[in-house]
Amino acid sequence: MCRSSASIATMQTTPPPKAMLLSIITKNYYLTVETNELLSKKIMRLTRYCERLKDESSTITVRIEGRDTKKRSDSVKVEVQIALPHKVLRAESRKNNVLDGLDSCLEKLEEQTKEYKERRKRGGIHKMRRVKVD
Repeated sequence: MCRSSASIATMQTTPPPKAMLLSIITKNYYLTVETNELLSKKIMRLTRYCERLKDESSTITVRIEGRDTKKRSDSVKVEVQIALPHKVLRAESRKNNVLDGLDSCLEKLEEQTKEYKERRKRGGIHKMRRVKVD
């Protein structure tokens, strides 16, 4: 966990065909390969809640920023943004390390993903018209 004064790094995992794109962007923060793989694995847990996350039309962007603050409890800012068809889900957290921040974001996104899935299901039901037969 080394910090540099003005470094910006972008790591993109190569998705399998017909899968979502995952981008991990860091600013003033260095991620090891092991931490990067662990972040990817944790983010993939969200696909349990919504099949649309596995679609190629969805993208997930993780931004990690190391910050110099007086409080050590919010020295790392983690922001996760999921772009789905017709909706963008977003969560942000400030913690003392990346994994705690990501866990906090994933808890928030889990609720948003479930709500998105339920609304999509209800939307299909409400669009159906009822016709009276005489």
